[in-house]
Amino acid sequence: MRLIFIPILLIFLSVIFGGHYLVYYTIVKFFNITNSQTRIILLTTTIILSLSLLASMLLAHASNALLIRWLYITVSTWHGFLVNLFLASIICWLFYFFVKYFGINLDFKTILSVLFVATIAISTYGIWNAQNPRLKNIVVNIKNLPSQWQNKKIVFVSDIHLGAVNRTPFIKKIVKQINLVEPELILIGGDYFDGSLSEYNSLTDPLKSIDSKYGVLFINGNHESYIGERGADQALQEAGVKILKDEIANINGLNIIGADFTSDLGNKQGVAELMKRVKPEEANIFLHHEPRYTELAKAAGIDLQLAGHTHRGQQFPFQFFTWLIYKRYHNGLHVENNYTSYTSNGAGTWGPPIRIGNTPEIVAITLK
Repeated sequence: MRLIFIPILLIFLSVIFGGHYLVYYTIVKFFNITNSQTRIILLTTTIILSLSLLASMLLAHASNALLIRWLYITVSTWHGFLVNLFLASIICWLFYFFVKYFGINLDFKTILSVLFVATIAISTYGIWNAQNPRLKNIVVNIKNLPSQWQNKKIVFVSDIHLGAVNRTPFIKKIVKQINLVEPELILIGGDYFDGSLSEYNSLTDPLKSIDSKYGVLFINGNHESYIGERGADQALQEAGVKILKDEIANINGLNIIGADFTSDLGNKQGVAELMKRVKPEEANIFLHHEPRYTELAKAAGIDLQLAGHTHRGQQFPFQFFTWLIYKRYHNGLHVENNYTSYTSNGAGTWGPPIRIGNTPEIVAITLK
């Protein structure tokens, strides 16, 4: 089974190196770097940086030491910048071939400098953007909504990714925003923790400060399995969170159906069995970490399906890849007759602590 990961790892490293190499070659070409020693230094740096992400991820997973955490933060931030430097390099080359075709001579050293400065500015904004989740308000109609839930609010938050990058201050900021909503119920859609984490007990304490009538319900995401589901569950439960593992919780007449991501692992059987227990004449909200199984949910009589996982790509242009995988359900609100789905951008980040082309969010849902 582990042999499967070898080609995946090689592809991952090849893609990372390819991105670094294009930036390296673009700098050498347009800044006209001819000194062989300088080029060797740059190429060596390129190779080291290409290996740094995997190395820092492994170290961060193994240890919570401050030095390792900052190494991971630095390396992951660099790779967020790399994505934008890569795009800037592609733009520069396309422009170069275009003007060359028409025989126009331009100073590409200046052009590349301007592109790189713009890239740094955009990436810096992306760091700020990622650290400031916004409250998003939506209204959802549920056909059999009990009168006691009419006009009441629930909060859905997903993909907080607490770990090496986002720590206690980040979740405290989210809790403060949640409490401003004064919700009846909180739903967390998985990936509360990040795969880079080596400890988690201290990161759940702020959840004890959440003020809601019916508390907090949680489903696991893929990152809980990466760090150890048992420890993650224990830390959350000690904070007063109820974890749904392929089960249904009736909250004052509102059914919350929680699919355990780690027991499903991409096949339909677990969800199909869970959907058989749904009562379509009642009000039903379905939680699954990924925006999958929409047809099963519709057929079972689910009124609202909530998901996360995609981060809406987190950083341009990766939203095109999430769309390819999940199609229209990769992001946002979709209403189809009596069925509604919402896929959140998520509140935190995975890998580079940067968001460009979307905003981190906490979703306040008014039920009608």
